[in-house]
Amino acid sequence: MKSTNKNTYVGQLANQSRKIWVFLKYFNSVRLEYLQLVFIDDEPLNGQKKRTQVIREIFGAFKPSLVIETGTFLANTTRYFAELLSVVNPAGKVTTVELNDLFHNVSVGKLSKYDNVECVHASSNAFFGSAKLDRRAHTVFYLDAHWNDYLPLRDELKEIVSFGESIVIIDDFKVETDVSGFGYDDYGNVIGRLDLDHISDLLDEFRIFFPTYSAEEDGGNRRGVVFLSKGDAAFQVLKRCSELSEFTQGAT
Repeated sequence: MKSTNKNTYVGQLANQSRKIWVFLKYFNSVRLEYLQLVFIDDEPLNGQKKRTQVIREIFGAFKPSLVIETGTFLANTTRYFAELLSVVNPAGKVTTVELNDLFHNVSVGKLSKYDNVECVHASSNAFFGSAKLDRRAHTVFYLDAHWNDYLPLRDELKEIVSFGESIVIIDDFKVETDVSGFGYDDYGNVIGRLDLDHISDLLDEFRIFFPTYSAEEDGGNRRGVVFLSKGDAAFQVLKRCSELSEFTQGAT
């Protein structure tokens, strides 16, 4: 083999070796991250005890046929919904929607033993636009897909308004009546923040409820939340919940 050809061959081999090394490094890092996430077994609902109690009460009274969660993340809350629904309505179904590739794959692994769960790999917009859903069924929505540089909440509510009896629970939301320090998501003036001003023009068909308990009583990550009801049955469920209070826009 001529020296020039040999050098070219060695160079090409070295280049391919570098590519293979980079691929294996990436593959191993992703695999490690996947395994780490699979074995994270955090409490559902941000570890917030009062919220967990309220949602358990809502499920028991409302007995939803369908639970739709946007933003599966690590599926700890999804798993809780699946177990809760299997008790209050064994025929019910949980559909959880996740856009992130890694989180979706993790959730599929974690939730494989639950027959009443469907994992959807999509944005919430794409899901609502294509899914065939029974919009007459008693439905609980848990909206937690807000993370990146786009807030899907307004588009989600535009779809939800076409459903019948529904209870909507929005995580990371500003509690307007709060003086105890619940956290909420604020992405600045361009993207928006999770508060009533962000969705005020979409609430005509909803009644609004906020927690009466404090962030300290709730514990966990102490994230804010709002509960919305659509329809009389849903309204009565939230109204009877001692840990919630109806909020009228414009009230101080």
